[in-house]
Amino acid sequence: MKRALPCNLDIETGRLILRRLAKRDVDAMTRIMEDPEVVEFVGGGLTSSRAEVAAWIARDGRRVRETGFGARAITLRAGGDLIGWIGTSRSEDAPGRELTFGIAARYRRRGYGAEALAALIGATPRFPTYAWAESVNEASLRMLSGCGFRVIGRSSEAGGSCKVRLALKHSNTG
Repeated sequence: MKRALPCNLDIETGRLILRRLAKRDVDAMTRIMEDPEVVEFVGGGLTSSRAEVAAWIARDGRRVRETGFGARAITLRAGGDLIGWIGTSRSEDAPGRELTFGIAARYRRRGYGAEALAALIGATPRFPTYAWAESVNEASLRMLSGCGFRVIGRSSEAGGSCKVRLALKHSNTG
């Protein structure tokens, strides 16, 4: 089975370094994952405790070593601050990988998410990449569209919810 990306590979851009999450990131990631504004469209909108974040980072480290899929810390080259995460997992709905990401609220609207996404896609240009975004998540939809994703489907959540999720596919895969 094709690996997503060598697990020890850092991806660098002009302003960012995307690297494996590590134990040293637990406190910074906890601050990010405790912010309801950050997790509004991730993981059902539930915040995460320090213990949950530590467990996630440990699980993710194993998954990255085994498959190459997993999350990467998004850090600033200048100063090294951890400002979010971006990662992939095996897609259950399509062949390829499914994207997930989050940026700390104070670092939004500066192009960091798009820069990280473009770098991740560029590191594995022919690997099919999909994303889900809620139709009301305009910022993520703009970022995904600007990075070459296009809407390929829609679904509504069960139970009468009015949430509509859009399936997106990166244009690198036809």
